[in-house]
Amino acid sequence: MKRVIVIALTFVVAVFAVEIGGFGGPMVTGMMPDFGDLNVELERYNGTFFGGTSGPEFSGPMILIGGTGKGIIEGFSVGGWGGGFFKEANGDSSKAVLGYGMGYADFGYHFNIANILLVGPSLQLGGGGMGLHIGKFSSGGGFGDPDGGGGSGDDFFDDDESYDVGKGFVAVGASADVTLLFPMNERKTAYGGITLKGGYLYPVYESDWWDEDGASIPKEDVNFSMTGPYASIGVVFGGKSSGDWWEEEEDDDWEEW
Repeated sequence: MKRVIVIALTFVVAVFAVEIGGFGGPMVTGMMPDFGDLNVELERYNGTFFGGTSGPEFSGPMILIGGTGKGIIEGFSVGGWGGGFFKEANGDSSKAVLGYGMGYADFGYHFNIANILLVGPSLQLGGGGMGLHIGKFSSGGGFGDPDGGGGSGDDFFDDDESYDVGKGFVAVGASADVTLLFPMNERKTAYGGITLKGGYLYPVYESDWWDEDGASIPKEDVNFSMTGPYASIGVVFGGKSSGDWWEEEEDDDWEEW
């Protein structure tokens, strides 16, 4: 009778046992969007409204500080990632600050290599928004004197001569990621790791720009989108459970019994 029960239990575990796990943690992402059209508009605005000759010009990567997390069942994963930050650019008569945030659902598959590496592709769906503040720029104010008056001073906005616009977007993406695992207990069910992700985001919808008064500016007039290639690096912590380990423990119990 005991042998029948053991055989039946082994069959059930073999059929239904699945490896389940998950991890999450902080992540930094860098993107390289095309700032060309936005910079042209900022230079025009700088000259038209502030009398300058060299407008704010954005360049380099956009950095997002945020996090990532996912659950994995037999290699298939569902999770998400996202973040936000801001970026500044100065012209000779105006200054621009671009604030942004985004988040994506992540669906993928991971190949487990020697319980050390998880490697695989994934698809993303999500979006976010951005806000642009441009205002009068000055470096002539003295310490404690925001209205100017000599000295080196700090850069500042004049609230009476500033402008705010914003827009939203939806994008899809594809990526590949690698997670290096470091076991944190003897049974290797808890671990920390380093995750690397690289991919590309494609726009599927972008709103027009809207300003602080609710007026709409066609997106074609100022063409800028937070899409394009991106790369991420993060530190994650998590754990997993497996029917195989449970099966070994149950067999030992049955043998002792």
